[in-house]
Amino acid sequence: MLLNQAFSSFHSKPLRSSYIPLSSSCSSSSSPIRRRSVKTTIPRKTNLKILTTRIVQLTRRKQLRQIFNEIEVAKKQFGKLNTIVMNAVIEACVRCGDIESAIRIFDEMKNPESCGVDTVTYATILKVF
Repeated sequence: MLLNQAFSSFHSKPLRSSYIPLSSSCSSSSSPIRRRSVKTTIPRKTNLKILTTRIVQLTRRKQLRQIFNEIEVAKKQFGKLNTIVMNAVIEACVRCGDIESAIRIFDEMKNPESCGVDTVTYATILKVF
């Protein structure tokens, strides 16, 4: 009978020594971890992504002259532009029906000192024909 009372009282009340707060044991034994600040974005790529988005928006509004103005400003600021941006410009020319400008930009991209062409460029030019 004593054993039953001891056993039932053991399970009915939690032991105080079994509860150990995690925050007190962790903070006293180790120092806080400091993380190094790491730059996750490269400003040049971010700006070219913004430029590409802007070109797509202007293409939807069929504002081809504004696209050419922004490309000239970007070339002065960044030097040569990447293939993605120039593909967006060719797409804008094709959608606006300015075939001559699309072919001129395509020829400019093919030059060795330029960004180069890829399959997207060829596919966009094929939309003309």
